[in-house]
Amino acid sequence: MKKKVIYLFGAGAAQAVIKAIYPGKGLLTQDIQEVIGKKYSSKKVDPRIWNEVLTKGNDVEHLISMLESAHNYSASTMLRKFYRKAIIEISKDISNKPPSNLYSVLLDLHLNNKTIDEELLCFITLNYEDILERTIKFHFNRNVDYIITPLNDKRGRNIKIFKLHGSFNWLNTRPITIKKMTSIKSENTLWIPPGIDKKKENYPFNLLWGQTMEYLLKCDILRIVGCSLSRNDWGLIPILYTAQKFNEKNSKGMTIEIVDYPNTIKGIKKNYKYLNVIGLMNLPEFISFYKKQFRGAEDSEILKEIENKYLDFEKTNPFEDWLDSKIDYLVDNNGDNLITNKNFVYKFYHKDYE
Repeated sequence: MKKKVIYLFGAGAAQAVIKAIYPGKGLLTQDIQEVIGKKYSSKKVDPRIWNEVLTKGNDVEHLISMLESAHNYSASTMLRKFYRKAIIEISKDISNKPPSNLYSVLLDLHLNNKTIDEELLCFITLNYEDILERTIKFHFNRNVDYIITPLNDKRGRNIKIFKLHGSFNWLNTRPITIKKMTSIKSENTLWIPPGIDKKKENYPFNLLWGQTMEYLLKCDILRIVGCSLSRNDWGLIPILYTAQKFNEKNSKGMTIEIVDYPNTIKGIKKNYKYLNVIGLMNLPEFISFYKKQFRGAEDSEILKEIENKYLDFEKTNPFEDWLDSKIDYLVDNNGDNLITNKNFVYKFYHKDYE
């Protein structure tokens, strides 16, 4: 029986996708800060707050929460607006016409490859942009089921995506309308803006979070890509723990795999000892992939080489490397030639880039 798989994408997943297309670009905090500094005016924001926004290493979400706790709503609202505009500015070109990317390779692997011993249940994402959804529609001609609007799916082809913090392409109407994210004004966008305390009690977020739990209870493997499970993701931790304990009690089990940098994985293991997680360097496909590159080396030596490699954040991409190792593992174990009707997997594995 195929294992049921769910992917949980954080900002690091979108970062990996963009970086693989445009080396040097990204969608992390420092990239957002850079766009804010270049494109938006500080005239309406206290200079001290503006300095905090642009200081490298500062957590913008935490700053917004601090401003709101101090009842400085004019500044927090302005920063949210800048934050949203910056993300759209970075991602809009890929969203409008997605090229082949890491998402398209992953989708091709799950939707079209016959030898993978996994069934894709859904995607969960904490991201606001719509690169994943646009990739699904543009390259695979499938509809995205956000759960928030009824969709006809007699053939079972829709791809479920739970956007737990909302989306820049959701217009805040009843019923909710899906549009181009560049065409919706900031004040009309249905999203939970950045902040440590992300309110999710109201519709449709209560529905999304409830359905997320339902799907996690069916899950065998949860792959967390590019999400450090930081304090800004605190609402997610209890449901991961509950789902894992529930599945263990029912003799089903749920493996949580972390596809991320070694230091991020160490931080997750340290902060959440009650979560049973498997890091990238403990995944059989990943270790097998690197053993080929360091033939004859001891496992400890291989792990050290991998750790050293990922110290260079700018030149490494764990999501891309994991995909490479996953496909290589399929080839080794199944003799798979990787040919699909889309050929995203084949071209990616053979480095046949468009």
